[in-house]
Amino acid sequence: MLSAADRAVKNALNKYGAYARKVAKNLIKTKAYTLHSAEGSPPFGHNGITRYKDWIFFAYDQSDKRVFIGAIRLSRASDPPVPEILEHGGYTMHSVPWSELPNLSHKAKRPKRKKYQAARPHMSVAHRAAGKKLPVFFRDSIKPF
Repeated sequence: MLSAADRAVKNALNKYGAYARKVAKNLIKTKAYTLHSAEGSPPFGHNGITRYKDWIFFAYDQSDKRVFIGAIRLSRASDPPVPEILEHGGYTMHSVPWSELPNLSHKAKRPKRKKYQAARPHMSVAHRAAGKKLPVFFRDSIKPF
């Protein structure tokens, strides 16, 4: 059985997680596949079968009284994780454009090369925005009988 204080913490942190997730998803604007956001601004989302913004979740951990907010890993095991690369920047593998491969048949597999992906922070922005509202989430969370 949860005490009144434990229920209040759980409710406040769930509100915090839901708000931070909403802010993060709203920061990702949908654009065409050919458009990319400027370095240092939130990433653009693209319509398709799997949209990055649809994989941003939050979860409350009862034992540690913490909330985890962020995107789950979308990339394969051999690739760098997408959420970390978007948030902090880093190197990823990209296919070489066809324009740079004039003698290669379109049926052939394109070679890949390492390319630096600049940071597109969005979760840290969402955490800061939700952190400002944390006192509101805790206000009047324990009510007298």
